[in-house]
This record gives sequence, C-alpha cells and structure tokens, in this order.
Amino acid sequence: MNDLRFAFRSLGRSPGFVLIAVVTLGLGIGANTAAFSIINEVLLRPLPYADTGQLERIYRAIPQNSRGGVSPADYLDLKPQMSGYGDIAAYAFADMNLSEPGQPAEMARGLRISDNLFSILGVQPQLGRGFRPDETVLGNHRVLMISHRFWQTRFGGDPHIVGRTVRVDGETHEIVGVLPDTLNDWRHLGPFDLFRPLGLTDKEMADRTNTWIRLVGRRSRTLGRAQAEGFFANFGSRLAAEFPAVHGGSTWRTLPLDVAVAPDNGPGIFGMLIGLSGLVLLIACSNLANLLLARTMARAREFAVRSALGASRNRLLRPLFAESLLLALAGGVLAVQVAMWTNDWMRGYGTSAFGQGFVFAVDWRVLGWALGGCLFTAVVFGVAPALFALRLDLNKTLKSGGRGTTGDRGHQRFRQGLVVGQFALALVLLAGAALFVRGIHEANNRHYGWQSDHVVIGAAHLPTATYPGGKEITDFQRLALERLEALPGVASASISYSMPFFGWPSPASTSSPVA
Repeated sequence: MNDLRFAFRSLGRSPGFVLIAVVTLGLGIGANTAAFSIINEVLLRPLPYADTGQLERIYRAIPQNSRGGVSPADYLDLKPQMSGYGDIAAYAFADMNLSEPGQPAEMARGLRISDNLFSILGVQPQLGRGFRPDETVLGNHRVLMISHRFWQTRFGGDPHIVGRTVRVDGETHEIVGVLPDTLNDWRHLGPFDLFRPLGLTDKEMADRTNTWIRLVGRRSRTLGRAQAEGFFANFGSRLAAEFPAVHGGSTWRTLPLDVAVAPDNGPGIFGMLIGLSGLVLLIACSNLANLLLARTMARAREFAVRSALGASRNRLLRPLFAESLLLALAGGVLAVQVAMWTNDWMRGYGTSAFGQGFVFAVDWRVLGWALGGCLFTAVVFGVAPALFALRLDLNKTLKSGGRGTTGDRGHQRFRQGLVVGQFALALVLLAGAALFVRGIHEANNRHYGWQSDHVVIGAAHLPTATYPGGKEITDFQRLALERLEALPGVASASISYSMPFFGWPSPASTSSPVA
C-alpha cells in the first residue's frame, strides 16, 4: 500500500503524462476487449438451453455443403433408431402470413417443428403449453406457439393470448403457448417468431430428394462424442448402400450446438480478429514503454540517491511496477467504456441475416479479459523502466549532478528498437486496414452484369390453402406483374425465386416447399 500511495503521488505530479498514458492504454485494451466481446457473443456465451453440452446439430454432408439438411423420409427412417443415441427433433424454415379480423396480414419468420423440439432443448413455455404428439399429424396441426418478442410487439403482451385464434396462411390456428424471452437469441432460434407443428403430407413423407429438414439431437449422457459420430456415420453408410442414387457421396456428421452457431471458418476469422487487435495493444504497450523509459531516465538521480542510501533492487522496482499497475488499471476502466461504445456502434450497424440486431454483452468473461489485458500491459510496459533502473551506473549518475540522463548505448538501442517495433506493427495494421477497405469497396462496387440503381425488391408468401397448385401460383404471378408495372414510376417488374447471391438453395438441396 505504501508503494501504491507513493506511485499515486508520483503520477499526480505529471498529469499530462498520465492523461496520454491512460488514453493510449484505453484505446489499446478497449480495441482488444471489443474484439473479444464478439468472440464471447458467438462462441463462448452459453446458449439459452439446458445442458448444452449434450446438444448437437446433425448434418448430411456432401462435397459442396458440409452442413446440409436431411429429407423428410431420412428423418422418419432415423427417428425409430434413437435408442442407440438419445433423442432427435426436427424443424424446417417456413415463413407464414398471420392476420386477424380487421387488420392487415403480416409476414413473419416461422418454423415447422416436431413436438419434442423444445423439450429436447429444455425450454418450457412462459405461457400455455407446448405441442402434443398428435398435433404433428396433418389435420391436427392448426395450433401455434409464438416468441416472447412477437407476443410483445404484435399482441401487446396480452396475458390472455393463450386460446386466441388467428389466421395463418388463410387457416384458423389457435395460439397454445408463448415462449420465454431467453429464447430470443440470434444464434439459433431467436430470429423466428411463429412455430407450428411439422405436419408432413404424404408426399413430403415419401420425399428423399429435397433436404429441407434440420435436425437437433440430445445425446445420451452415457454416450461420448466419438460414439455419437460413429452412430450417425453408420446410419449414413446404410442409407448410401440402400439409396445410392440419392445418398452416394454423402456422409452424416454431428457438431456440438454451441460450435455449430459459427461457420466452419469462424475460429480462423475470430483468431485473426484477436491477432489484429493484439497488434494494436502491442503498439500501445511499446509506446507507453518508451514514455515510461524517458520518464524514468529523467528521474535517474533520484534512483541513484535512493540506491546509494541502501535501497535494495526490490525496493527500487516496486514503485515502478506500482505506477505501471495504476496506469494499466486506469486504462482498463477507460477500455471497458471504449468497448461498450464500440459494441453499441456494432449493435446499431450490424444485423443478422434475419434483420435482428446483434447483441454484444459486457459480461464477466469480457471484464475478465479486460483485467487480463490490464495485467499484461502493466508487466509489458513496466519492464523498460525496471531494466533502466537495474542497469543504472550510480557513480556516473551522482557525479553528473544533473536531474536526468540519456542512458547508455544499450538503453538508446532499446528505445530505438521500441520505435522501430511500433512502426513495423503500425504498417502491418495499415496494410490490413487498406486491404479490408479495398475488399468492402470491391464488394459494393463490382459490376456483376446488371444495374442495381432504382431497383426495389419485395417478398410474398403464398399459402398452400389458397394457392394449392401451379395454375393458381402462375395466375397470382401474372396478376402481380401486371399491377406492379401499372404503378406510376415503375419501368418494369419481374419475379424471381431469390435474388442473385442471396438465398440460393444449397447444392443438391432445396429449401422448404413452403418457405
């Protein structure tokens, strides 16, 4: 405590130096903390499910897509064999049109799910109940669960929402449950607001070609990851032998659910992000080391006198490291604020593929990372003045009679090395930033063969009950084009399944027929 009080008084005599040091460290540690908060949000923060260590995503992999879905017939073949694994649940993307009497219809993102999806995830409805097994049968499937967000925004948090009827895709559905707000997590099921039973038709149950089913499994506690991989690999091999035309060249694999939320190249991207932000931190450390070294040189006579009076090396170094620690902690406080500002900016400008904003929380893991950054920087930039104090020539310093010294050749080379290191790291960062900006410019301005200026896009979901066949869909498309082209200011109109580069079906895979 005496060393800390002495360091505090010493730093108080140099407010300009302290301000520069704290701002430099705040920006350096803050950039590193903000980068870590992204990794924390995607990879480290637990998903809002019970016992996530047992949850897995199950994929049918092909050479063009390592995370492919499965067909309804494959899912139905797999389901009875779960005694060797645990349990599985299925879901499929299915946007829905929701309407109420006297109100316009609203298109919402939804899922068709098996009755056991939320029980496998360990999620209990906040209001009402989940789906019953008999409700997954076509004809009994006109029930609905809604997300907490949709309950608040669309229905105003009506406490009597359970039992209320709405029209979904032109058919009357009863709302039987409201999910908890913890499920609004953008990494998995959070972007979806409406959930209805899977309700497979006879045609879908016999389909082994269209792979629009997604699988989630809860592995038995007695089964290891390698055994689960082997179970699904064997199942995939049996399908390949039985249906070579469809399953030839495909394999089945699993990924832990908390790993599957990030793409396969995610760890490499996040590692690069931490590496680049680490360079910023190293530049800040080297800059502070140079400033502290210059400050310590100016106090050379003070250290020489204290040493001549009998101060040990430990006694000389402790106040220096105490100063470094105080500066690092002050910089860490500013760094947390910088990280929060950065996260707010990313939250405002970054959205997920479903239009939902990302949330980068500053939790105990992020604060722990910031504290580690503070301790790391305290040691790194505190070494330079400590080395100077240890190598100080007492006789030469005391005879000089001056307040400071420029140091010997070793000290000068060390300072020059710090400057060169800062410059080299800054060039690396500058080159990386330039390449990033160039890549963004290329992505936004590359000519793809068409002009996107003055182009407006929209989406329409046609309910099967109203548009059961190709004739009805074709008639709608023709009428829609005629009315769009008749609007003032419209030069031409067209219809497409999806926009180029966005929403194309995966190779050897198609989206849900109702998506």
